[in-house]
This record gives sequence, C-alpha cells and structure tokens, in this order.
Amino acid sequence: MLKGIDHSGEITVKHLISNTSGLPDYFTHKENNKPSVADLLLQGKDDPWDLEKTIDSMKKMTPKFAPCKKGKALYSNTNYQLLGKIIEIVTNKEIANVF
Repeated sequence: MLKGIDHSGEITVKHLISNTSGLPDYFTHKENNKPSVADLLLQGKDDPWDLEKTIDSMKKMTPKFAPCKKGKALYSNTNYQLLGKIIEIVTNKEIANVF
C-alpha cells in the first residue's frame, strides 16, 4: 500500500524486468530499525529465503513509488524472485532447470 492505495494489480512483467514496479527490495530494505536480510547474512545468519517469505516480508514494507511512475526506477531483488516464479509457472519447470 502506497498512500492508502494498493497498486499490486497494476504491476506487469515489464515493470519487474525494468525495475519500475516500485516494490521494495526485500534483501536490503530496512524498516522500523530492524536489520535487513543483507545485514543478517553479513552477521552469519544465512537462512533459506523462498518466495513466500519474500512476499510476507514485502507486504510489511512501504513501496518506493507507484508502478511505472515516470522517471522512477529502483533495483529490487524482489522483482527477480517474482520473475523467477512466473518463469516456473509458464514453463512448468524449476528455475534451475530452465537456466
């Protein structure tokens, strides 16, 4: 939710690929003074991080901007986790086998 508006239905594959989705990066995002996933990894806490965990975490974060906002782009690992899942669904194969 960005300023009380849910833009999730507006996000396209093009937004994910071009990093114009506005989705926060689950890996580096910090909120409420909590360490980021990257911080935890650097502290030696290397836990599995699947798509469901990414989505649960991301839902608690504030988007950076609305999808495809003119002049806005921000790298987000979240985009690529979602793209990987889309590829798995379309190909009916695990992403590792696609690559």
